[in-house]
Formats: sequence, structure tokens, C-alpha cells
Amino acid sequence: MNQLNIFVLNFLKTLYYLVMKTFILFVLLLMIGCSSSNYTGANLNLAEIIPKEVKGWHREGDIEKYDRETIFRYMNGAGEIYRMYDYRGMEVLRMVKPDQPEVKIEMFDMGSPDDAFGVFSHMREGDEAGVGEGSEYRKGLLSFWQGKYFFCIIGGQETEETKQIIFELAKIITGFYKPSNAKPAILRLLPEENLNSGTIRYFNLPSSLNYHYFVSDKNILHLSRETDAVLAKYGESYCYLLCIKYPDNTVSKKAFVDFLSVYLPEVEKAGIYQVSDGKWLAIELMQKYVVIIFDAPNRQFAEALWRQAIAKIRNQ
Repeated sequence: MNQLNIFVLNFLKTLYYLVMKTFILFVLLLMIGCSSSNYTGANLNLAEIIPKEVKGWHREGDIEKYDRETIFRYMNGAGEIYRMYDYRGMEVLRMVKPDQPEVKIEMFDMGSPDDAFGVFSHMREGDEAGVGEGSEYRKGLLSFWQGKYFFCIIGGQETEETKQIIFELAKIITGFYKPSNAKPAILRLLPEENLNSGTIRYFNLPSSLNYHYFVSDKNILHLSRETDAVLAKYGESYCYLLCIKYPDNTVSKKAFVDFLSVYLPEVEKAGIYQVSDGKWLAIELMQKYVVIIFDAPNRQFAEALWRQAIAKIRNQ
């Protein structure tokens, strides 16, 4: 091989390495750019979902973005409600129309359909509004969940026009995402008889339980991210049924024992007991499950609900 050929070969090798290094550097920079964001782990795309104009309403300003920490810049202490669940991030989009109050769309990535339902159930107070997989409308505020997302569409003031655009925007959103068609599995363990379905609350943490029914300022039931819990009201007297699924039998037994040591220190086994305020309490431990009935109006009501709940767990 003559010197010219050797020179050309070395030149081509050098050019090849330079091109490859440049390409690799470009790919690395692209990956870094794609992974950078002002919130981590959230999958939000209001800009893709909502057109710039909808029936005379127009987007105003930039879309706001908030993660698990910065959510408090937007809603102060109320951010803790979302952080009780697997909240990943949120976006806020504002829509305006001349001579009409502003309408805001809040989109929350809750990490899973279970947690989207959970945060919806935490806030629910009224009747179903027929939007998404579960919804409620109250004086200019429509809240609903679809898949792993929770939405609030808020009119600054309720008018006929704001109500119309709120439901129109909801229609656009629910048309964009497929429903999960699945609620948390533990809900299937709730007995149907005398159930007030609008009072069902799904959660994992003790702060959520105490918000709806105060049990203790200590975590005597050992609730955590690894537990599934559902609370619901029964009957006209608002007796509460609490069902908790634990990761294993050891944790469920410890929760059972610790609960009894605080509520009924003289009791060591499952059963139905009258408590000091004249109400009745029932408790059962079944492998990974603990079932508690609070504030039953009489022994007969407590026993009937207790037996139905036990049968649900046994037959699942």
C-alpha cells in the first residue's frame, strides 16, 4: 500500500471517529433536553388537548406547571390533599371571553386510576354529574376523573355561559383519554345494603382517614403507601365501615392489636362491643384484612353489617 493510500485511509478513519463522536454527543444532548422539566414524573398535555379557541373562549397566558413541592405556590395548604395520594404534577390553563368570568382548567396526574379516583372521592359531596368515570358539579366547579387524571374546571362566577363552556371543555377532555373502567379493587368488598354510595372514600394514609373520621393522632392502624383502605357510611344514622388491606398478615395483626389497645383496652379478640357514647363498634381480623364498624346505632345493625363485610372478604 503506497503512502497516498495510507494517508487517505487514516483520513477516512479520523473523519469516521469525528462523525461518530458528534452523533453520540448530539444524542446525549437530546436525551438530556428531553428529560429536563420543571416537574418530574408527570405526564400532562393540556396544550395538546384544549384548542386555542373553543366556542368563543380563548386561551390566556402560558400554561402553569406545578410539581409535588411547587403545588403550594398555587393552592397553599390544599396541596396536601393531592400529596396524600401519588400526585406527580399539575397544569393550569385559563380560558377567557369578553364580558365573562375567567374559566380555569386544572389537570392533575395522580399516577394511577386508583389514586385519581381516591382524590376525587376525598372531595366528593354531591350527586353524579355524568362526566368521565366519576364527577360532581357545584356552583361553577366541575370535578371529575378519567384514567389516571383528575380534573377541576372552575368558573370564576357561575353564569349560563360559563356552565356551558365548563361542560364543553370536559367533553373535549374525556374524548381525548380512554377511561380505565376500573375502580380500586377494595371497593368490591363494601356490602351494598344500606350503603350511601356518595360517601365512599378510598385512601392509603392516616391523614386521609382522620379527615373523614378521626381515629387517633397516632397511626394505630399502621396505614401507609402499602395499604389500601376504604371508608363509607351506612344507613340513616351514618354508621361508618372501614376496610383495610395490608401487605401481609403480620402488619394486619399488629394494626388489629394496636387499635384494640387504644379503643377497647380490655378486649383482645374480634367481636361487637358497645362503646362509651352508647354506639356500637365491631371489629374483625381476617388474614391481610381488618374491618371496623364505627358508630352503629344498635347491636343488630352492627352485627348485620359486620357479617356482610366478613362474607365479602371470604368470598372474593
